[in-house]
Amino acid sequence: MILPIHDSGKHGASADYELFSADEKVLWELQLRLFISRQKAGLEPAEAPIPTVPAHITYNVSGTNARVNMNSKDSSVNVVADVSAELFDRLVAAIQASGIEGSERARLEDSVQEMRRSYGASGFAERYAYFMSILADHIAVFGPIVAPYLAALARLLT
Repeated sequence: MILPIHDSGKHGASADYELFSADEKVLWELQLRLFISRQKAGLEPAEAPIPTVPAHITYNVSGTNARVNMNSKDSSVNVVADVSAELFDRLVAAIQASGIEGSERARLEDSVQEMRRSYGASGFAERYAYFMSILADHIAVFGPIVAPYLAALARLLT
């Protein structure tokens, strides 16, 4: 801070201030305002920036029990009792997409179709066992193809 020095010989700052020139008075006031504004800025909390809303957001959610969690933790547990015919369709599609040809592939596909027809009836467990026996005989070939669907098929037995 720049302090103009004038001594009026009197006790008190107001008498000294009266001796300041006009320029010195302006300089003094500007310095005081700057000093005070810096002190206030240090005391006042900084304003948080105003959040901006994105122009466009698209959420594509699909599948059984799909959900969206934003800034939160999902601790839910789902038990799905409904079986979609889609399971059997996907299983057949996976077998067909394998590129494996032959009578064993046809037997496996037919077995899946028989499970579809018997689902919900008393003969489903028997059809499931037949499907698994075909799979067991050719596990090295068909195992990796149908593995993603085996847990869902096993849940159908209960």
